[in-house]
Amino acid sequence: MDPKTYREEMLAKMRGVESAESSAVARDGRAGLDDVDALMAKAKDQKAPVQERVQAIEEINRIAFDLKEFRKHNADYLKVLKELRTDKSSKVRSAAFERLSLAMDHETRNMLQHSLSGEGTSLVPDMMAATLLGMDDHASSRDVLREAVEKGDKTVRRAALQGLASDSRSADVLERIATDQNEEAEMREAATLSLKTASPKRFADMVQKIVVDPAEDDRLRATALSSLAHSTDALNRVKSKSFLSRLDEVSKETRSQALKASIKHLQSRSE
Repeated sequence: MDPKTYREEMLAKMRGVESAESSAVARDGRAGLDDVDALMAKAKDQKAPVQERVQAIEEINRIAFDLKEFRKHNADYLKVLKELRTDKSSKVRSAAFERLSLAMDHETRNMLQHSLSGEGTSLVPDMMAATLLGMDDHASSRDVLREAVEKGDKTVRRAALQGLASDSRSADVLERIATDQNEEAEMREAATLSLKTASPKRFADMVQKIVVDPAEDDRLRATALSSLAHSTDALNRVKSKSFLSRLDEVSKETRSQALKASIKHLQSRSE
């Protein structure tokens, strides 16, 4: 899951119900503002079942979402979350880091960076660390993600590649991996899709080369072309008659129905 989608899902989970439920106690009987102190105590209670502690954090997150009245609890809640970053339960630690990532402070950022780079204690799974850092636009986080792209395992590398999508300075890395036929197709796809955001121009130039190359992986060609068709900025860069004509030839040469469909869709968008 890419960082943008991850963030949206986290926010949706926190939102939980309509903002109309901003009373002290929700209309459906769920916890409200009056229950925050008890929920924070539950979250910190290491004798309580882990799932109940995680649920307490999730419930506070829901109450805190877009709620001005929560301001009086905010400082105490952040303090609790920071304490839970080193909790003995990995699930509780992860829940705390997830919430803190939405307003990542310097200390939290450093802890995630050190965890992912191996320079410090591993507080959350590397894939989660890469995903959370992908939501942070600090230069040091981008540096750590680029390192993870080079040395992490497959799931971590993919998360790191997705996290670099908004970083134009990572275009070189993304393009290199996207065009490396020795890389796994999954990694090349992730790099290709991230390059579209990082540098639409380089993405468009690269896709034109990949799509017309019969030695390239058909799945990658189809994915790249489909992504190109859905990007107005990139699409406007490839409307040359020679390229569109070459696509007709590719469609006749390939046996991939996915690639044929992507070509047809792009051509319809280019009319």
